[in-house]
Amino acid sequence: MDPIPDEQLARTARDGDRDALGELLGRHRQRIFALCYRILARREDALDATQEACLRVCRHIRSFDPKRSFWAWLRQVAVRSCLDLAGQRRRRQAREPGLETTEQHDPGQDPQRDAAGRQIRVAVAAALEGLTPAQRTAFVCRELEGMDTLQIAKALGCLRATVRWHLFEARKNLAKRLEPFAGG
Repeated sequence: MDPIPDEQLARTARDGDRDALGELLGRHRQRIFALCYRILARREDALDATQEACLRVCRHIRSFDPKRSFWAWLRQVAVRSCLDLAGQRRRRQAREPGLETTEQHDPGQDPQRDAAGRQIRVAVAAALEGLTPAQRTAFVCRELEGMDTLQIAKALGCLRATVRWHLFEARKNLAKRLEPFAGG
């Protein structure tokens, strides 16, 4: 038996079917987490943002437009949750300047990898962490999620030109930070 399409489940969930909503969120929970992890770069923050995105979907499922793709809408909710969490983290760190972030750990990290590979992964993570939240989000959404500038603009709540600027700055900053690792 073929699974029920997301959009059909979303329409049913909009009408109040909690089982349909649970099925939808269950289908996409790992994808939401992966997106949040790429944006926030910390497992704990990604888990928090994933939970917040799911709560927002539960609260606002009635506002879902059935003419849209459910995944596109859910992805937009997740990106906004990440940006909100990143803003809260920045404000908390500004109030408590001695508060350091915990060391980053990639859940899939293989301790047997060679030193050069680890060094590159650490450099890429540090380079991404060095971007502003808007730059990192635009970059992750475009390069890793394949979203177009209009979708990113809707998720960020800004103009497409602003997204293009964030992408330009992100790429420029990443190239500068990763220059020592460029072959040539």
